[in-house]
Amino acid sequence: MKQPRLLTAVQTFIRSAIFLMIIIIYPLMAKADVLEVKSISHDPLDLTGAVMSKVDFNGNLCALLKIALPKEASSAIFEGNIIDTQNDGSETHVYMTSGTKYLTIKSAGFEPLKIHFPDYGISFLEGKHTYEIKVVKKKTLSQVKKSANGTALAYSIIPGLGLIQKGRTGEGVTYLAGDIALLCAGIGFSSNASSQKKIMNDGNTGIDEYNKAKSKYDSSKMASYICFGTAGAVYVVNLIRSYVATPKPNARINWNITPVTTNIYNGLPSPGISFALTYSF
Repeated sequence: MKQPRLLTAVQTFIRSAIFLMIIIIYPLMAKADVLEVKSISHDPLDLTGAVMSKVDFNGNLCALLKIALPKEASSAIFEGNIIDTQNDGSETHVYMTSGTKYLTIKSAGFEPLKIHFPDYGISFLEGKHTYEIKVVKKKTLSQVKKSANGTALAYSIIPGLGLIQKGRTGEGVTYLAGDIALLCAGIGFSSNASSQKKIMNDGNTGIDEYNKAKSKYDSSKMASYICFGTAGAVYVVNLIRSYVATPKPNARINWNITPVTTNIYNGLPSPGISFALTYSF
């Protein structure tokens, strides 16, 4: 009865480890995207702000902002000294009071984008003037790394390889060697259990020899369950570590082959090939 209980406990542990991995990975994958300003320009020849002018609560003419947003943020809302907003389907016209220095753009699924106009060479918005703003979507650093993390996770189908791919060679080799050792030990104990089983099933086996074989069979079988269960747990932890571990500088190795010329003894150029290892993230 002990063996089935142990096997059940090992299976429960593995399921719990997998659930823990999902809990750790999901928030990283669900992180919000980021909006960034691609360009802000003031076109003195664009008279839209004067022709289609609006006035603020003090009767002063507003500045007009023509804002182009990515499709995912087309339903954004704007915060600041705003008098009116209009969306024609391709861009949003935002009327703001003269003298304004800040604008905040918010959209579901994105972090708020706070624009400080002086950072873009515009001390403040001027009434009747027209400004064009292009906003694009970029990804957070963690999301940029996510593709690398996903690659490492794929590599880690072979234990430790994903960590080695991230430059964490020592840790990766430890997981690889540990899993191999545990699996080999489990196979060894399982093989020994099979040998003892044959002795037990042999009709010529005496009672004392049978009891010894039975004891060895039970202990070997239990040891094999422990080794296989631990190997499974180490494998799951290896997957988690491969995904969340930060890549070390120059971790990912790429071969670059570059034609070069080298000098021989008489000073004449001779063609050759240069091999270089580079890191790309």
